Amino acid sequence: RASPLPLQVVRRQKLLGFNAVRLPFSFKDFDVAPRSFVHRSCPLPSDEEVAASVTPPGASVRGPAPRLPNPPPASSYAGDVCNAYLPATSVRDRLVYIVKFYIENGFVVMLDNHLREDQTALENPEKWLAQWTSLAKDLLADPLVRENLIIDLLNEPDNYGVSWQTLTGLYISAMDSIDSAVGGNVMFAVEGTGQSGLNANWGDGFATERVEELGLQDPKPFFNTLLTKPYRERVILAPHVYPASVTLNDAGTTGNALYDRLDLSFGGKSKDGYCNGNECQVFPIAIGEFGSRLEEARDITMMNDFSNYMTDPKHRFSWFWWSWQANSGDTGGLVDDGTC
Repeated sequence: RASPLPLQVVRRQKLLGFNAVRLPFSFKDFDVAPRSFVHRSCPLPSDEEVAASVTPPGASVRGPAPRLPNPPPASSYAGDVCNAYLPATSVRDRLVYIVKFYIENGFVVMLDNHLREDQTALENPEKWLAQWTSLAKDLLADPLVRENLIIDLLNEPDNYGVSWQTLTGLYISAMDSIDSAVGGNVMFAVEGTGQSGLNANWGDGFATERVEELGLQDPKPFFNTLLTKPYRERVILAPHVYPASVTLNDAGTTGNALYDRLDLSFGGKSKDGYCNGNECQVFPIAIGEFGSRLEEARDITMMNDFSNYMTDPKHRFSWFWWSWQANSGDTGGLVDDGTC
Protein backbone atom coordinates (compact mmCIF):
# COMPACT_ATOMS: atom_id res chain seq x y z
CA ARG A 1 0.00 0.00 0.00
CA ALA A 2 1.32 3.43 -0.94
CA SER A 3 2.03 5.78 1.94
CA PRO A 4 1.54 9.57 1.90
CA LEU A 5 4.93 11.17 2.34
CA PRO A 6 6.36 12.46 4.56
CA LEU A 7 3.56 11.85 7.03
CA GLN A 8 3.79 8.07 7.34
CA VAL A 9 7.58 7.91 6.94
CA VAL A 10 8.08 10.36 9.80
CA ARG A 11 5.47 8.55 11.86
CA ARG A 12 7.18 5.19 11.40
CA GLN A 13 10.59 6.64 12.20
CA LYS A 14 9.24 8.13 15.42
CA LEU A 15 7.55 4.85 16.38
CA LEU A 16 10.87 3.06 15.89
CA GLY A 17 12.49 5.38 18.42
CA PHE A 18 14.50 7.69 16.18
CA ASN A 19 14.87 11.25 17.40
CA ALA A 20 17.10 12.72 14.69
CA VAL A 21 17.33 12.60 10.91
CA ARG A 22 19.96 13.68 8.39
CA LEU A 23 18.51 15.25 5.25
CA PRO A 24 20.78 15.51 2.18
CA PHE A 25 19.87 18.17 -0.37
CA SER A 26 21.22 19.92 -3.48
CA PHE A 27 21.17 23.65 -4.11
CA LYS A 28 21.00 22.85 -7.83
CA ASP A 29 17.57 21.32 -7.25
CA PHE A 30 16.35 24.78 -6.23
CA ASP A 31 16.52 25.69 -9.93
CA VAL A 32 14.33 22.75 -10.95
CA ALA A 33 10.67 23.49 -11.65
CA PRO A 34 8.52 22.09 -8.83
CA ARG A 35 6.14 19.25 -9.52
CA SER A 36 3.17 17.94 -7.66
CA PHE A 37 3.48 14.78 -5.58
CA VAL A 38 -0.25 14.56 -4.99
CA HIS A 39 -1.57 11.06 -5.63
CA ARG A 40 -5.04 9.60 -5.62
CA SER A 41 -6.15 6.07 -4.98
CA CYS A 42 -3.67 5.71 -2.13
CA PRO A 43 -5.83 5.23 0.96
CA LEU A 44 -4.18 5.90 4.30
CA PRO A 45 -3.01 2.85 6.24
CA SER A 46 -4.96 2.24 9.40
CA ASP A 47 -3.37 2.79 12.81
CA GLU A 48 -3.25 -0.99 13.19
CA GLU A 49 -1.43 -1.38 9.87
CA VAL A 50 1.10 1.26 10.84
CA ALA A 51 1.72 -0.54 14.13
CA ALA A 52 2.23 -3.84 12.30
CA SER A 53 4.71 -2.21 9.89
CA VAL A 54 7.08 -1.32 12.75
CA THR A 55 6.70 -4.59 14.66
CA PRO A 56 9.25 -7.41 14.14
CA PRO A 57 7.83 -10.46 12.32
CA GLY A 58 6.37 -12.94 14.77
CA ALA A 59 5.97 -10.42 17.58
CA SER A 60 2.62 -9.29 18.92
CA VAL A 61 1.38 -5.99 17.54
CA ARG A 62 0.77 -3.43 20.27
CA GLY A 63 -1.63 -1.43 18.16
CA PRO A 64 -3.08 0.85 17.25
CA ALA A 65 -0.10 3.13 16.60
CA PRO A 66 -0.28 6.64 18.06
CA ARG A 67 -0.50 9.59 15.69
CA LEU A 68 2.17 12.23 15.20
CA PRO A 69 1.85 15.15 17.65
CA ASN A 70 1.77 17.70 14.79
CA PRO A 71 0.45 16.10 11.58
CA PRO A 72 -0.67 18.12 8.55
CA PRO A 73 -4.33 19.20 8.57
CA ALA A 74 -6.50 16.13 8.11
CA SER A 75 -8.30 17.83 5.23
CA SER A 76 -5.06 17.82 3.22
CA TYR A 77 -4.62 14.06 3.16
CA ALA A 78 -7.99 12.53 4.00
CA GLY A 79 -9.67 9.89 1.91
CA ASP A 80 -7.61 8.55 -0.96
CA VAL A 81 -5.53 11.70 -1.59
CA CYS A 82 -1.87 11.68 -0.57
CA ASN A 83 0.67 14.50 -0.23
CA ALA A 84 -1.70 17.39 -0.87
CA TYR A 85 -0.09 19.24 2.05
CA LEU A 86 3.37 19.39 0.41
CA PRO A 87 4.20 22.83 -1.04
CA ALA A 88 4.26 22.90 -4.85
CA THR A 89 5.59 26.45 -5.09
CA SER A 90 9.30 25.55 -5.28
CA VAL A 91 11.78 22.84 -4.37
CA ARG A 92 13.27 25.19 -1.78
CA ASP A 93 9.87 25.75 -0.15
CA ARG A 94 9.34 21.99 0.00
CA LEU A 95 12.70 21.46 1.71
CA VAL A 96 11.91 24.16 4.28
CA TYR A 97 8.55 22.48 4.92
CA ILE A 98 10.12 19.04 5.42
CA VAL A 99 12.75 20.38 7.84
CA LYS A 100 10.10 22.14 9.91
CA PHE A 101 7.75 19.15 9.76
CA TYR A 102 10.38 16.87 11.27
CA ILE A 103 11.31 19.36 13.98
CA GLU A 104 7.69 20.10 14.90
CA ASN A 105 7.28 16.36 15.46
CA GLY A 106 10.17 16.01 17.87
CA PHE A 107 13.23 15.41 15.67
CA VAL A 108 16.62 17.05 15.48
CA VAL A 109 17.50 17.65 11.82
CA MET A 110 21.01 17.62 10.37
CA LEU A 111 20.68 19.40 7.02
CA ASP A 112 23.43 18.32 4.65
CA ASN A 113 24.54 19.85 1.34
CA HIS A 114 25.41 16.76 -0.70
CA LEU A 115 28.53 17.42 -2.78
CA ARG A 116 28.18 14.37 -5.02
CA GLU A 117 24.92 15.72 -6.47
CA ASP A 118 25.76 19.41 -6.05
CA GLN A 119 29.18 20.91 -6.76
CA THR A 120 28.07 24.53 -6.29
CA ALA A 121 30.63 24.98 -3.48
CA LEU A 122 33.45 24.26 -5.95
CA GLU A 123 31.99 25.77 -9.11
CA ASN A 124 30.71 29.00 -7.59
CA PRO A 125 31.73 29.43 -3.93
CA GLU A 126 30.13 32.87 -3.69
CA LYS A 127 26.76 31.50 -4.84
CA TRP A 128 27.08 28.56 -2.44
CA LEU A 129 27.81 30.95 0.42
CA ALA A 130 24.84 33.17 -0.44
CA GLN A 131 22.49 30.19 -0.80
CA TRP A 132 23.49 28.64 2.52
CA THR A 133 23.15 32.01 4.28
CA SER A 134 19.73 32.68 2.79
CA LEU A 135 18.40 29.18 3.54
CA ALA A 136 19.72 29.24 7.10
CA LYS A 137 18.25 32.69 7.71
CA ASP A 138 14.79 31.57 6.59
CA LEU A 139 14.90 28.36 8.62
CA LEU A 140 16.36 29.82 11.79
CA ALA A 141 13.78 32.60 11.98
CA ASP A 142 11.69 29.92 13.70
CA PRO A 143 12.90 29.59 17.35
CA LEU A 144 12.01 25.89 17.50
CA VAL A 145 14.04 25.21 14.35
CA ARG A 146 16.99 27.15 15.76
CA GLU A 147 17.08 24.84 18.76
CA ASN A 148 16.92 21.64 16.70
CA LEU A 149 18.76 22.25 13.41
CA ILE A 150 22.37 21.29 12.67
CA ILE A 151 23.90 22.71 9.49
CA ASP A 152 26.20 20.10 7.90
CA LEU A 153 27.99 22.40 5.49
CA LEU A 154 29.41 20.00 2.88
CA ASN A 155 29.12 16.23 2.45
CA GLU A 156 32.28 14.12 2.00
CA PRO A 157 34.56 16.84 0.55
CA ASP A 158 37.27 14.34 -0.36
CA ASN A 159 34.79 12.76 -2.76
CA TYR A 160 35.93 15.56 -5.12
CA GLY A 161 39.48 15.86 -3.82
CA VAL A 162 38.80 19.01 -1.80
CA SER A 163 41.89 19.84 0.25
CA TRP A 164 41.88 20.99 3.85
CA GLN A 165 43.21 24.34 2.60
CA THR A 166 40.19 24.85 0.34
CA LEU A 167 37.82 23.36 2.87
CA THR A 168 39.02 25.73 5.60
CA GLY A 169 38.10 28.71 3.44
CA LEU A 170 34.68 27.28 2.61
CA TYR A 171 33.86 26.28 6.17
CA ILE A 172 35.01 29.47 7.89
CA SER A 173 33.42 31.81 5.33
CA ALA A 174 30.10 29.93 5.53
CA MET A 175 30.01 29.83 9.33
CA ASP A 176 31.02 33.50 9.54
CA SER A 177 28.27 34.51 7.11
CA ILE A 178 25.50 32.35 8.58
CA ASP A 179 26.35 33.18 12.18
CA SER A 180 26.35 36.89 11.42
CA ALA A 181 23.11 36.73 9.40
CA VAL A 182 21.12 34.88 12.07
CA GLY A 183 22.62 36.50 15.17
CA GLY A 184 24.46 33.45 16.51
CA ASN A 185 23.14 30.42 18.39
CA VAL A 186 23.24 28.11 15.37
CA MET A 187 24.84 24.65 15.36
CA PHE A 188 27.26 23.61 12.62
CA ALA A 189 28.66 20.24 11.58
CA VAL A 190 31.88 19.78 9.61
CA GLU A 191 33.36 16.76 7.85
CA GLY A 192 37.02 15.95 7.28
CA THR A 193 39.13 15.30 4.20
CA GLY A 194 42.51 14.27 2.81
CA GLN A 195 43.55 11.53 5.26
CA SER A 196 43.43 8.27 3.32
CA GLY A 197 46.86 7.54 4.79
CA LEU A 198 45.01 7.01 8.07
CA ASN A 199 42.50 4.73 6.28
CA ALA A 200 39.93 7.42 7.02
CA ASN A 201 36.64 7.11 5.16
CA TRP A 202 35.25 9.90 3.00
CA GLY A 203 33.99 12.55 5.41
CA ASP A 204 36.48 11.53 8.10
CA GLY A 205 40.00 12.96 8.45
CA PHE A 206 40.49 15.25 11.47
CA ALA A 207 43.88 13.96 12.69
CA THR A 208 46.23 16.75 13.77
CA GLU A 209 49.00 14.47 15.06
CA ARG A 210 51.34 12.20 13.06
CA VAL A 211 50.39 14.22 9.98
CA GLU A 212 53.82 14.14 8.30
CA GLU A 213 54.51 10.54 9.36
CA LEU A 214 51.29 9.25 7.73
CA GLY A 215 51.28 11.65 4.78
CA LEU A 216 48.05 13.35 5.81
CA GLN A 217 46.63 16.72 4.91
CA ASP A 218 46.82 18.99 7.94
CA PRO A 219 43.60 20.42 9.43
CA LYS A 220 45.42 22.41 12.14
CA PRO A 221 44.97 25.74 10.28
CA PHE A 222 41.22 25.12 10.29
CA PHE A 223 41.14 24.34 14.01
CA ASN A 224 43.45 27.26 14.83
CA THR A 225 41.15 29.67 12.98
CA LEU A 226 38.04 28.09 14.49
CA LEU A 227 39.33 28.66 18.01
CA THR A 228 39.24 32.43 17.33
CA LYS A 229 35.54 32.39 16.39
CA PRO A 230 32.48 33.08 18.57
CA TYR A 231 30.78 29.91 17.29
CA ARG A 232 33.66 27.59 18.23
CA GLU A 233 31.59 25.81 20.90
CA ARG A 234 28.75 25.22 18.44
CA VAL A 235 30.75 23.18 15.93
CA ILE A 236 30.25 19.40 15.78
CA LEU A 237 32.69 17.02 14.10
CA ALA A 238 30.61 14.72 11.87
CA PRO A 239 32.87 12.00 10.38
CA HIS A 240 31.63 9.06 8.32
CA VAL A 241 32.75 5.54 9.23
CA TYR A 242 32.11 2.51 7.02
CA PRO A 243 33.07 -1.18 6.93
CA ALA A 244 35.14 -2.95 4.31
CA SER A 245 32.25 -3.89 2.00
CA VAL A 246 31.70 -0.17 1.39
CA THR A 247 35.27 1.16 1.45
CA LEU A 248 36.84 -1.92 -0.20
CA ASN A 249 39.63 -1.58 2.37
CA ASP A 250 40.06 -4.03 5.24
CA ALA A 251 42.82 -2.02 6.96
CA GLY A 252 42.02 -0.62 10.40
CA THR A 253 38.40 -1.75 10.45
CA THR A 254 38.21 -3.90 13.59
CA GLY A 255 39.46 -4.10 17.16
CA ASN A 256 42.31 -1.96 18.42
CA ALA A 257 43.34 -0.95 14.89
CA LEU A 258 39.91 0.59 14.41
CA TYR A 259 39.92 2.26 17.81
CA ASP A 260 43.41 3.69 17.31
CA ARG A 261 42.61 5.30 13.97
CA LEU A 262 39.30 6.72 15.20
CA ASP A 263 40.97 8.09 18.33
CA LEU A 264 43.67 9.72 16.21
CA SER A 265 41.16 11.29 13.85
CA PHE A 266 38.32 12.50 16.06
CA GLY A 267 37.90 10.42 19.23
CA GLY A 268 40.65 12.23 21.08
CA LYS A 269 39.07 15.57 20.26
CA SER A 270 35.98 14.56 22.19
CA LYS A 271 38.06 13.79 25.30
CA ASP A 272 41.16 15.98 25.46
CA GLY A 273 40.11 18.33 22.67
CA TYR A 274 42.23 20.19 20.14
CA CYS A 275 44.97 22.32 21.70
CA ASN A 276 46.76 25.15 19.90
CA GLY A 277 49.41 25.69 22.57
CA ASN A 278 47.41 28.27 24.49
CA GLU A 279 43.97 26.74 24.91
CA CYS A 280 42.00 23.61 24.13
CA GLN A 281 38.56 23.03 22.66
CA VAL A 282 36.65 19.80 23.23
CA PHE A 283 34.35 18.92 20.32
CA PRO A 284 31.08 16.99 20.33
CA ILE A 285 30.97 14.14 17.82
CA ALA A 286 28.02 13.02 15.71
CA ILE A 287 28.76 10.17 13.32
CA GLY A 288 27.20 11.64 10.21
CA GLU A 289 27.01 8.33 8.35
CA PHE A 290 27.63 4.67 9.00
CA GLY A 291 25.84 1.66 7.60
CA SER A 292 26.02 -1.68 5.84
CA ARG A 293 23.83 -4.39 4.40
CA LEU A 294 25.21 -6.53 7.26
CA GLU A 295 25.59 -9.48 4.91
CA GLU A 296 29.35 -10.07 5.28
CA ALA A 297 31.05 -11.40 8.40
CA ARG A 298 33.73 -8.69 8.23
CA ASP A 299 31.04 -6.00 8.27
CA ILE A 300 29.28 -7.53 11.25
CA THR A 301 32.55 -7.73 13.19
CA MET A 302 33.37 -4.13 12.34
CA MET A 303 29.90 -2.89 13.28
CA ASN A 304 30.03 -4.67 16.63
CA ASP A 305 33.41 -3.12 17.40
CA PHE A 306 32.29 0.31 16.20
CA SER A 307 29.13 0.09 18.30
CA ASN A 308 31.25 -0.62 21.37
CA TYR A 309 33.42 2.39 20.51
CA MET A 310 30.47 4.76 20.09
CA THR A 311 28.72 3.66 23.28
CA ASP A 312 31.83 3.61 25.46
CA PRO A 313 31.11 5.97 28.41
CA LYS A 314 34.13 8.09 27.49
CA HIS A 315 32.57 8.72 24.06
CA ARG A 316 28.80 8.18 23.78
CA PHE A 317 28.66 9.73 20.33
CA SER A 318 25.46 10.67 18.57
CA TRP A 319 24.96 8.97 15.21
CA PHE A 320 22.99 8.87 11.96
CA TRP A 321 22.54 5.54 10.12
CA TRP A 322 22.86 5.61 6.33
CA SER A 323 20.24 5.18 5.13
CA TRP A 324 16.48 4.90 5.58
CA GLN A 325 15.62 3.94 2.01
CA ALA A 326 17.76 1.58 -0.03
CA ASN A 327 18.87 4.29 -2.45
CA SER A 328 22.50 3.77 -1.48
CA GLY A 329 23.50 0.63 -3.31
CA ASP A 330 26.43 -0.35 -1.11
CA THR A 331 24.63 -0.04 2.24
CA GLY A 332 20.99 -0.76 1.45
CA GLY A 333 18.41 0.81 3.74
CA LEU A 334 16.55 0.23 6.99
CA VAL A 335 13.41 -0.46 4.98
CA ASP A 336 13.13 -3.04 2.20
CA ASP A 337 14.24 -2.15 -1.30
CA GLY A 338 11.47 -0.35 -3.16
CA THR A 339 9.57 0.74 -0.05
CA CYS A 340 9.38 3.92 2.01
